[in-house]
Amino acid sequence: MPQTIIREDAQIALPQEVVIRLRLETGDILNVDVEDGKIILSPEEENTLEYNPEIKASIQRGLKDAEEGRTYGPFDNADDFLKSLKS
Repeated sequence: MPQTIIREDAQIALPQEVVIRLRLETGDILNVDVEDGKIILSPEEENTLEYNPEIKASIQRGLKDAEEGRTYGPFDNADDFLKSLKS
């Protein structure tokens, strides 16, 4: 489990592996909560790709297509998948 140290003025540095895994960037907002004596840090929703209105709309269109049966596959192998893209 990654660890960090509380520095002056109660500052902490997030371990690099956490920053990479959560795709955090300088300026991102983290929500801070305390649950059962534990500090919980979670990225603000607006930091995520889904918050981007264009991406969110694209995801919604894709989900609607899937619900309405407009899908391809399953494929037995990658070659069959690639062939479907070319047809």
